[in-house]
Amino acid sequence: TWVLSRLSIEMYRYPGINESYSLSTWIEGFNRHFSERNFELTAESGEVLGHCRSVWVPINIRRRESGALEALESLSDVVSERRCPIDKQPRMTALGDEGTRSNDYRFRYCDCDFNRHVNAVRYMELYLNQWDMDFHDEYRIKRFDISYQHEAYCGDEVKVKIHDAGDDTYLCEIAGKESVHTRARIIYTKRNNSNNDN
Repeated sequence: TWVLSRLSIEMYRYPGINESYSLSTWIEGFNRHFSERNFELTAESGEVLGHCRSVWVPINIRRRESGALEALESLSDVVSERRCPIDKQPRMTALGDEGTRSNDYRFRYCDCDFNRHVNAVRYMELYLNQWDMDFHDEYRIKRFDISYQHEAYCGDEVKVKIHDAGDDTYLCEIAGKESVHTRARIIYTKRNNSNNDN
């Protein structure tokens, strides 16, 4: 099966309520260990609203380890020459305790998916919940990078760490006692309070 390893989303503008948009996707790279898939969000007017880079790895679900893609060599035939205009994800490093705030969290039933481990989106939500509504009313996400490292399960207890790196950039980490589950970087920008800055 395919497992999401890295995700980078960069938004120039968010679609408004009831605004129609389209989503296109293409494969930028492929080898025996992973595949890179990109996305573009476009308004009806043709305005590009945002881009996304994602890296997917194959997992042998019986052995719970990385698999090889020799059997899917045909995927190389659909690799596009088109490149994604946003930067690739930076290297995510461990967070220390200095200048870092942290909260404890215990994963629950609704955090998990049908594979019985914590859903990828739940990690993102857990990061965003570290700021209150007033902060989100003033700022919106410009760039979100997340690296998935080790699965977490229902009942696992973790620390959610947030480090203010300056310039509205925050480095984040969700880790248990034994391993780091995800690391992230979130870049915020001030809202301009227009109808197109939801």
